[in-house]
Amino acid sequence: MGDELREGSDLDPTTHLWPDRRTGPWLLELRWRVLDGRPECIGLRLASGDVFPDLSSDAWVEGDGQPVTAALIRLLGIPSHIATDRAEMMPLPDGPVLPPGMRRSTADQFRKAAEVYRAALAEGRKPVLAVAEAFDASPSSAANLVARARAAGFLPPASPGVPQA
Repeated sequence: MGDELREGSDLDPTTHLWPDRRTGPWLLELRWRVLDGRPECIGLRLASGDVFPDLSSDAWVEGDGQPVTAALIRLLGIPSHIATDRAEMMPLPDGPVLPPGMRRSTADQFRKAAEVYRAALAEGRKPVLAVAEAFDASPSSAANLVARARAAGFLPPASPGVPQA
């Protein structure tokens, strides 16, 4: 992905197999568009077993699919997949970023918190707890640090209504 996100442009879909990354039996496809300067999930497709879509078209291959239930939707962790994929799509700054008026030590602390947060999110761990461990801080102090790092631009904005562990 390029360093710039063009407003209104469609991005490549992301796919996830659940519960096992190699075999499924569930395939989740997320579709993306750049809105307000950041990737936003604008749609999804979910298929089971042999009912996998041909991702290059709108065709579906019918088979012995399993029913989609409310419990399955909760277990899929869709908000987590959206947050992880969005974080991976966000361009990283070319060099050190020091917001105006911020001390270098504070920027370094926010940068480290953002790195720990992104790594934990990519590994499927709770990112705020990972920051708490890395900084030997309480979960509430870590949440405050993450919020301050986000406000300073070291992490992308949080999605309203999407839990960010």
